[in-house]
Amino acid sequence: PAAEMPAVEPVVPDQVRLELRFSDDSWVEISAADGGRLLYGLMRKDEQRSVAGRAPLRVLLGNAGAVELKVDGAPFDLAPHMRGAVARFRLDAGR
Repeated sequence: PAAEMPAVEPVVPDQVRLELRFSDDSWVEISAADGGRLLYGLMRKDEQRSVAGRAPLRVLLGNAGAVELKVDGAPFDLAPHMRGAVARFRLDAGR
């Protein structure tokens, strides 16, 4: 019997994948390189979202201290991008 291969996500050049978890309500605006919105609006406490888009991604997070972010599966430190409770930054492919 042939062993089943695990599912592999296709590699898309310049694509960045984000996973977000919210420990409190937070405003989110994430746009792809073409300006299209990937995620926009008020995310609620205990909500989780995943998005992917072509880099560079533009990210704005309100109440950023309540957001846990992973970029391409790796934890991402929001602290250097925060001013008060708002984080604003750009993500390139391969960071």
